[in-house]
Amino acid sequence: MSAAAAPQVEAQQQQPAAGTALNSSCQAVGLLQLEHDVIATEREVHSLLPPWPILDALSQQGIQYTLMTIFAAEGDNVQDSMALAGKVLGVLQLQGLTSSACGAASGSSSITIEGGGSGSSKPSQQEAALPHLQVPCSWVGLYGRSFDKSLF
Repeated sequence: MSAAAAPQVEAQQQQPAAGTALNSSCQAVGLLQLEHDVIATEREVHSLLPPWPILDALSQQGIQYTLMTIFAAEGDNVQDSMALAGKVLGVLQLQGLTSSACGAASGSSSITIEGGGSGSSKPSQQEAALPHLQVPCSWVGLYGRSFDKSLF
């Protein structure tokens, strides 16, 4: 993903209501609501695949839910996953369900992993308000080990 191309994160609520606090929080962090015709088509074509069975079970139990998902292609989706996690944390913070320090990196404004891309060095105003996440130390070998380039 290039620095110029922002990931498109989508949200779907069981019973979307423009005035709800959760809907407002989702909009505040830049989540877009999935179009109803797309939802209907996906449910019809892929009803047995995730996330539809669990969403159907929640609906049958009368449990309200919000699904946050991101469209991603095969390949390196680190930036996409970090963007989604940041937006989820942003919604939770706006709902008062987590502290503003949760998931925050110490002064980091972008995500960089050796071998992979890096986040935009100039985040939008909306992105700047979202928490910046630290890459877990277990990801150190995500792109394999480094090598001495002077050998070649």
